[in-house]
Amino acid sequence: MPPCPAGCCCARPGFLVLCESLGLRSLPRSVPLSTSSLSVARNQLCNVDHLLRPFSGLQELSLSHNLLARFPRGLPPSLESLLLQENRITYITSGALRHLGNLTRLDLEDNRIRAIQPGALQGLNKLQVLTLRGNELTSLPLNLPPSLTHLDLSANCISVLDLPSLSALVNLQVLKINSNCLRSVPESAFDRPAHVSDPWTSTTTCGCASVTFCIFTAGC
Repeated sequence: MPPCPAGCCCARPGFLVLCESLGLRSLPRSVPLSTSSLSVARNQLCNVDHLLRPFSGLQELSLSHNLLARFPRGLPPSLESLLLQENRITYITSGALRHLGNLTRLDLEDNRIRAIQPGALQGLNKLQVLTLRGNELTSLPLNLPPSLTHLDLSANCISVLDLPSLSALVNLQVLKINSNCLRSVPESAFDRPAHVSDPWTSTTTCGCASVTFCIFTAGC
């Protein structure tokens, strides 16, 4: 049985490894390569580029509450869930997620993201949950994956609702865009799309059989 790294908790040694709140400045060297779920949340990691690539079976990774200033490079393509909330990431480049086509969940809440380059999210054909809450975005990201079911853009600086970008999200069930700076919402925003039936609207939320919108704009 692979040893558990010092200070970490291994509920399932070699599979689930938790190295949280240890003041780590670098990844533990003795994490078994067979690990499928790894959390190094709440540490002081600044850079993990290419260090996790050898973990070919890693499916779940939490790097939340660290000091990362950019999206990590060289992550294993096997990842299905990636948690990066509460770091210092400022932008997402077009090639940052190029090899992460198995992702179903990506959480970037409470970073400092001002821009997501066009095409950065293309190729994420399995992504279902994307959280961008609490960043500094001024517009909706382009080329969002049509596989998305949950999209959280709340608490940004978005002033315009880009309907063409949203209309391509044929599987979307929940859209959160509250606490932005929307000055107006186009009348067509709540027109019935082909995949939505029996919509109900109000000034703050719109709940549908297929889609729930949250567009409350107070606080801007």
